[in-house]
Amino acid sequence: PTAGPRIAQTAPDEAASQERPFDGASWRARVEGKTLYYETRKGYPENYGLMGKEYYVPNSNKVVFVYADGDCYEGTWDYADQIFCFNYDDRHCFRQFERDGEWIVQERDGREQAVVKITSEVLSCQPGLVS
Repeated sequence: PTAGPRIAQTAPDEAASQERPFDGASWRARVEGKTLYYETRKGYPENYGLMGKEYYVPNSNKVVFVYADGDCYEGTWDYADQIFCFNYDDRHCFRQFERDGEWIVQERDGREQAVVKITSEVLSCQPGLVS
């Protein structure tokens, strides 16, 4: 079995510069019950920085996305033909693959984000209990 992609960026070499797409089953195994942190990369006008974090609800296709500014959205995801689509207020579709040791999330327009951290943190858009 393979260990999966490294989260931290490494020095590229010829063998590592190829894109290695995730299939739906292996991707689900990596994300289910986890929160992924995304940073902007190629194509974004701002400097690299935290875009947000997304929690994948176990045993479902439900997700919770929290932008770096705190805006929170609940939605669903689906996968077909190497494209992952997320349905919040509207539909956002991405390719996801490993390149040069990074987990890359590429939008249809070519802009990219990278998964920089994975935790077991549970996210919710519902306010917490107040005593």
